[in-house]
Amino acid sequence: MKNRIKKIITKVLIFLSFNRYIEFKPNYNCKIIFMMGMFRSGTSFSMSVFEKLGFDVGPSYRMLLGRGNLKNLNPNGFYEDFLYAQLSRIWFEDLNKSGDNPPSKKEVQSFILKSLRIKEFIKKSESSFKEDRISFINRHLSYLKLIIKKEKIFASSNRRLIKIPMLVPFHSQLSNWFPNSDFLIIIRNPSATIKSSERLTEKSNIDLYNKYYEHLDELDNNGNYTVISYDNLINQPILSLKKICDHFSVPFDGEDICLVDEKLIRNRSLNNIKSGYYEKLSEKIINKI
Repeated sequence: MKNRIKKIITKVLIFLSFNRYIEFKPNYNCKIIFMMGMFRSGTSFSMSVFEKLGFDVGPSYRMLLGRGNLKNLNPNGFYEDFLYAQLSRIWFEDLNKSGDNPPSKKEVQSFILKSLRIKEFIKKSESSFKEDRISFINRHLSYLKLIIKKEKIFASSNRRLIKIPMLVPFHSQLSNWFPNSDFLIIIRNPSATIKSSERLTEKSNIDLYNKYYEHLDELDNNGNYTVISYDNLINQPILSLKKICDHFSVPFDGEDICLVDEKLIRNRSLNNIKSGYYEKLSEKIINKI
């Protein structure tokens, strides 16, 4: 009976969304900071730090939690907005790609954001991209608000942080959608990133690492980006936090050292793998030691 009621609720929302669309017209009134980095590069940890520094990371009911099949990876949650996560999966599917086989720069250049039926968004989210890190209630509350607000639900009048690894290849499209957005690139040394991401895919290697960061290398052309070293953040937290606070004009408190929880630091290893993209971005980090 319980499953039957859930199916009815889903069908009702699909019915209500019949003539509703997500449009991707430029929104100049929105200020978003997109946190960019390959999965397992320290983006979730970095989001937790920024949240404690007072940044808006989004509504809690839409956040993917430390539950389901991926609970052991990030017990405190993933700081990923469910609606943005599903949107990125739909875009990857449109390009016949996956998280461990991202599109190339050439493939993304010709990708245009077209109107998306909310009906299809819900159907895919309940079938192809079923997500177990968010409850049924919060998932369907997100759908309901999406039906009501349409694309406005993705916007924010505050300086809000959005972190979805699969959005990395689409930074150009995001810039067109939100022209006043900024990008915060998180880099972690290739050895540690690859070792950590092996828990998610057997395809983890330097080629996959470079496929993600080759996209971020293009951000050098417009200047609206900041680079932070995850390695420096965990190895020299006080100095890193002070520099981050200075950069973003956030008050620094010496007690902020408690923001870095040693129990959450895994695969802290020296780097022995070379990546030209990593080395280039390393020259621009704001938390240099």
